[in-house]
Amino acid sequence: MNSPESLDIEAISYEINIEVDRGATFNQAMIWKNAQDMDFPLNPEDPPIGVDLENCTAVCEVKKSHFNTEVLVSPVVTLEKDDVKGAIEFDITEANIETLLPRDKFSYTLTITFPSTRKRKLLRGKLSIAV
Repeated sequence: MNSPESLDIEAISYEINIEVDRGATFNQAMIWKNAQDMDFPLNPEDPPIGVDLENCTAVCEVKKSHFNTEVLVSPVVTLEKDDVKGAIEFDITEANIETLLPRDKFSYTLTITFPSTRKRKLLRGKLSIAV
């Protein structure tokens, strides 16, 4: 049996590109779900369930590019808001955006760290600021 924690860090990294208006705040809420405990083969009749993120941490990092190591800003990430399993919410605030200007194109990642210290890059993509 595999769990989200045991999968390779790059196994399922979803790419979502984000465009934010200058002076705005961007908020993204999602629920990370998997099939019932990731048993293989997957049974299509089993509904997806929220991944247990209790005791996990998450970091969102915005950099000049995917290959750059310097973190320009780290938007706030909240896990399991309102005790919803798999719930992930992150905010790119107006202050974050002002810190990034005058550039308008960046790369971001959102990485989950499990209690075992295993890391899982869940989201990645381009961040553009419409000025």
